[in-house]
Amino acid sequence: MLRKRVSKFNRESSESVLGSAHGKSTSAPNEVYALDTTLRVKTPENISFKYQLAGPFRRIFAYFFDVVISLGAFYFICLIIYVGFLFVILPVAAYFGGGQVISQLMGILGGIREIVFFIVYWFY
Repeated sequence: MLRKRVSKFNRESSESVLGSAHGKSTSAPNEVYALDTTLRVKTPENISFKYQLAGPFRRIFAYFFDVVISLGAFYFICLIIYVGFLFVILPVAAYFGGGQVISQLMGILGGIREIVFFIVYWFY
């Protein structure tokens, strides 16, 4: 619906308005804007900011992008840890204890992997 309004300074402006079921605007009399598209923030210093809100369909691509980056970082860090384990710790463990020590170290390595996942997921 296109509605003309007169602001408090007697200037006419035309804005697109989404109102309530009865055709009346649900916002303040001097602030007319479409529902769920903008956000007006008023600071204690009486400064008003207007932000364009991103809906779920706009944010879904950003979420997938974040997932790809965080999983890529997780797998890269795990690759470094596994290569270090393979070339440094595994030969030493095989020399001193054989299979039992290696199986215990694999359990520790699984715990380290989970800690790395937690750190990458929460700090990204």
